[in-house]
Amino acid sequence: SLYLTLCLCELNIPTVLAVNMKDECDKKKIRIDIEKLSEKLGIKVVFISSKTREGFPELLKQVKNIKASDICSYDSFIRSNLWPWWRISQCKML
Repeated sequence: SLYLTLCLCELNIPTVLAVNMKDECDKKKIRIDIEKLSEKLGIKVVFISSKTREGFPELLKQVKNIKASDICSYDSFIRSNLWPWWRISQCKML
């Protein structure tokens, strides 16, 4: 979830975001700009389908190649205008 993603960002944990249900989006002709989302969040984003396993090789590749620098920050979310209501202080240690 994006809530968990925000918590990981707050804790400076290297993160790869998997956006699921690619098969459903394709079927309903819903387009999600993964590259732009990745740019806005400042982390790697991979579009997957857990039902068909599409995107899993790319997800595994990104996870294997994750670096300590692959962290997003609260500032990334503020600049992205995705979470103007978010209060990062809500995150607790997992």
